Amino acid sequence: MLKPRKRIAKKEIKEDPIVTLYVNFQKYLRKHSKYINIVIGSVAVILLIVLFSVKSKKRAEMAAEGQLGVAEQYYYQGAYDRVIQQMPAIVDKYAGTRAAGESAFFIANSYYDNKDYDNGLKYYQICIKTISSDPVYTPASYAGMGDCLEMQKKYKEAAEMYEKAANKFEKLFSAPFYLKSAARCYEEAGNSAKAKEILQALLDNYPSFEYKSEVAFLLNTLNHN
Repeated sequence: MLKPRKRIAKKEIKEDPIVTLYVNFQKYLRKHSKYINIVIGSVAVILLIVLFSVKSKKRAEMAAEGQLGVAEQYYYQGAYDRVIQQMPAIVDKYAGTRAAGESAFFIANSYYDNKDYDNGLKYYQICIKTISSDPVYTPASYAGMGDCLEMQKKYKEAAEMYEKAANKFEKLFSAPFYLKSAARCYEEAGNSAKAKEILQALLDNYPSFEYKSEVAFLLNTLNHN
């Protein structure tokens, strides 16, 4: 015969730790419901802002890329004045986007070809700042700065830019070319020791470099001067 179920006393319910925790939690919610609702509302607003920002950035990227595609044709046609006239608007209007960084690179190259080295430096810097981890445009921009500075006969600064281009992206096929340029500029700046150091590093780290024999000749010449 089944025994009658034991009735749980009210006191036992209160002493149950899980039940006690639940009751206390309910009391907390009722007491602080106003503040909790404010926090929940704030989180929701922040999420909406983030989602809106992401969508806005994507729209900006698409619009910038469309304009870049048109203006880029002028660059490849050698119409550098048209590039200088049109592309800065992309850099200004869509600042922070990849298309703005790429536009800055083409503007810088156009200024370099027009022998306006100060503006070339300015836009190479914008490119580096905007797409700093890009494995193509960033080292090319450092090297572009080196070209501008070398043309201004600022050989030490030029060498540093070439060296930075090589060291930051040492696995690129262009890295040994940048080192070779850095050594040349250090030699022009009167720092033969640094030039020799770089040429030796070039030979050690890039044994299959196509101009290896030329580098070895330059190093030997410096060692005997």
